[in-house]
Amino acid sequence: DVCPYQCIAMVSAPRVDWSEAAETFPEASQGDGYAMVLEESRCIRCGLCVRRCPTDAITMQCFESQGEWVYG
Repeated sequence: DVCPYQCIAMVSAPRVDWSEAAETFPEASQGDGYAMVLEESRCIRCGLCVRRCPTDAITMQCFESQGEWVYG
């Protein structure tokens, strides 16, 4: 309800692709509960979800892009 682009959805655990989750989060459980799914291609990095999350489960980090000089 906080995301202006509806990037975040709560889905039932059976709908999650656990093969990918297991590689990233080996402690992930395949229970009957729910999982938060973020559609990164729709995200505008506004940070509203970070401020609103009651358990601090969502974080964002700033990265500085670094140019690369190419000589030819």
